[in-house]
Amino acid sequence: QRGELSHSSADSKTVLWVGSFGHRVNLEGVDLFLRRAWGAIHRACPAARFRIVGSELPATKRNRWESIPGVEVVGFAPSLAQHYAEAAITIVPLLDGAGTKIKVLESLGYLRTSVVTRHSVAGFESLLRDGESLRLTDTLEGLAEPVVQLLGDPRLRHALESRGRSVVESRFTPAAVREA
Repeated sequence: QRGELSHSSADSKTVLWVGSFGHRVNLEGVDLFLRRAWGAIHRACPAARFRIVGSELPATKRNRWESIPGVEVVGFAPSLAQHYAEAAITIVPLLDGAGTKIKVLESLGYLRTSVVTRHSVAGFESLLRDGESLRLTDTLEGLAEPVVQLLGDPRLRHALESRGRSVVESRFTPAAVREA
């Protein structure tokens, strides 16, 4: 990233999702998150905002999602830095799909912790553990409790942010990858 990184604002209640909707699993993950977890989050924290940043979002989904209280659909953004800067946390609500979920590392690289499903950290389990650098759940419904907790506890959020960024710096910088 370019520019100065800072911890999430203690006042932020923005939950961020970033990705391409050209991938089926991203579209399904966000849609199911909104159906299974967002309502509980928004009831527990009415100030919470779910910001969706992603390309290739079908108009039908955009229109439906924008009608949900607390949901802000940005669509494609040429730069992600401002969205990460304004976010308290990110989520990665994926249940299937191949490959590593680089969006988890990207979030940690921007000094933002993430609440993720177990599938979202496949391949990173030995480096990214629940309660150390992020929060991990087995179900989409299970995302609600840690999201609400982190929105209400900036000190915990900042501790996870620091540890997550440290993992990225030590293991995923170009120099660290070349050395490995």
